[in-house]
Amino acid sequence: MRDLKIFFLPDMWNDWHWFVYDADYHCIAQSNFGHFHLKAAQDEAEAVMRKLAA
Repeated sequence: MRDLKIFFLPDMWNDWHWFVYDADYHCIAQSNFGHFHLKAAQDEAEAVMRKLAA
């Protein structure tokens, strides 16, 4: 299993974006658009991480 780190950051309009980094802090995935609710961003990021970890 890969060592992945995920970060959630709000933008200027308070929409949430997620970023997935590997162990060397290289960005390997990020959201294509902002999410109004943090929970929606978390759900999408978890689905992407499951695919990356497989």
